[in-house]
Amino acid sequence: MKSLITALTILIVLQGKTQTTQETITFNVQVENSPAAAMLGTMHMVLYYKNGKSLFDMNSSVYSMKTLVTDTGSLMLMNTMGQKFYMKQPASGGEKAGQPKPDITYVDETKQIAGYTCKKALVKMPNLDTAVFWYCETLPVIGFGKDEAILKALKGMPLEYEMNTGQMTLKLTAEKVSTDNIPESTFQLSTEGYTPVDDKMLGMIQK
Repeated sequence: MKSLITALTILIVLQGKTQTTQETITFNVQVENSPAAAMLGTMHMVLYYKNGKSLFDMNSSVYSMKTLVTDTGSLMLMNTMGQKFYMKQPASGGEKAGQPKPDITYVDETKQIAGYTCKKALVKMPNLDTAVFWYCETLPVIGFGKDEAILKALKGMPLEYEMNTGQMTLKLTAEKVSTDNIPESTFQLSTEGYTPVDDKMLGMIQK
């Protein structure tokens, strides 16, 4: 579970100089080379951004997760086969001195994804294998979080992303990009019916 969450949340900790006030990107998520692949089945992730707020919404047949990130901190809601948990974290205060940065190599290749021309980048991240990103220079990178320095050097928004965590191969591909209005209610999450994450549950997530 830790590998899946780490790889997926890379997209919600990206940050850039946003030129649009709102954006919605729907991704298809594929997990391979893992016993969890068959259990998770088809997964989709939607990334919302509006006026400084970002929301990551991921769903599979057995697991769902929503993470809201604002300038004051983050709220994560998790539902695993009916067991509901939430976790809150304060804002980290930005990039830390000495924080390791990725090694990004830009490749002269392009392809079309969700109607956008994307360029290729190879990103070697600390403690992870090299990941392949296809980014769009005309779309600003959206989202922010405690690890914002990891990929903020990218020249545009990733619309496809593939990496091997050592435990699984994960690939996200954008299916749709929209700049339509996002209702404020999208970012209003409630912890009603959810239990705070305790040390035992946190240990399960980190496995």
